[in-house]
Amino acid sequence: HLGNISYRLGQVVAPNEVLEIMKDFDSADDMVDTFQRTMNHAKGQKVNFEETPFTIGVPIEINTADETIVGNAKANEMLTREYRKPFVVPAAGQV
Repeated sequence: HLGNISYRLGQVVAPNEVLEIMKDFDSADDMVDTFQRTMNHAKGQKVNFEETPFTIGVPIEINTADETIVGNAKANEMLTREYRKPFVVPAAGQV
């Protein structure tokens, strides 16, 4: 769910922009190597990157104390939704 929120708030970029954007990400993984392997596989499958652009998700930081996303109101709105009665999810204080 959190990955989907990041993706949905992301931006479409050209493949050559992806590597530049990755330089700013702090990750334990070798994201550049993973991306290059993915590109090689996609090219082997004849993926047209003009027709199938990349979407880079926004970085999200979770406040584990209150289970919110730090500094991103739109992302926080996507953590839940309006439920229709009687299928409502009670607030934490109402459980």
